[in-house]
Amino acid sequence: MLVCPGIKRRSNSLETVLSSTPLPQTHVEYTTFIMTDSSIPADANVGWEELKSSSGAKYRVKAADYDITDKPTDEANETEASGPSFKDVRVNWKLGTEGVPDEDVQRRTAITWYKLAEAEWYSPFKYKLTINCKDTYCYFFTDKDEPKPDKYMLNVFQNPGTHSLEFGSKNPTITSISSW
Repeated sequence: MLVCPGIKRRSNSLETVLSSTPLPQTHVEYTTFIMTDSSIPADANVGWEELKSSSGAKYRVKAADYDITDKPTDEANETEASGPSFKDVRVNWKLGTEGVPDEDVQRRTAITWYKLAEAEWYSPFKYKLTINCKDTYCYFFTDKDEPKPDKYMLNVFQNPGTHSLEFGSKNPTITSISSW
């Protein structure tokens, strides 16, 4: 005789009863996340300066310790680069890498650390290059975009420290750094 939970045999008739032991149930719970503007950090777009690359593509830059958009309005107050100019210092900073550049790159560019990663989900750009530097420079970073590499300017004009550049590219690998 087959016995089903919640059904018992009584004098040749089946009677549905509530079992004292509840039936095992499969319970699936779904959580829906609704992304709203309140999910985006309040300062997500504060302090960024939007610029155009050598190919005319939009990108943006930011300094961690000062407002990069608050540049001197006249040449008399502009900060000079603290080191000599340099051209096409070769690097191979690929997406998902970070670290301390080799000694020659540090000596020539004053960049002491870098990170090339995907930008935060709320950024209007796909990639983010972050650098730490110890001197003021107007940097030009060249990517490996096809068919022609693109250049992005990042002006470290006040105090050194952490600076970021967010951009879009078919190949975001940074291949060289210049400053003049």
